[in-house]
Amino acid sequence: MRDYFDLYMIKEIGYEYNEKLLYETILKVAKYRGTLEAVFNALERIEIIQNSKQFILFWNEYCKLQSKARDINIKCMFEFLRYLYIGCSKYLQEMIEV
Repeated sequence: MRDYFDLYMIKEIGYEYNEKLLYETILKVAKYRGTLEAVFNALERIEIIQNSKQFILFWNEYCKLQSKARDINIKCMFEFLRYLYIGCSKYLQEMIEV
């Protein structure tokens, strides 16, 4: 839950960030966690998670603990995750072509 929150807050607070560095960081963390393959299937997973009743329950519990998360529009959060997925995919493709 915290990863979703942290990624969305980058956008929400209007923090200017280097997209390439963000993509590299996402990929490094995924590699470290052994979930790099999941990045390639992220769009599918985003759809599944967004429509999951269990995720909503977990998210609501997380919001009880993190007051800043309470005001997040979950639909907007998932739209931003899709945006990041597209950016990471393009970045990966560029890395493969080089």
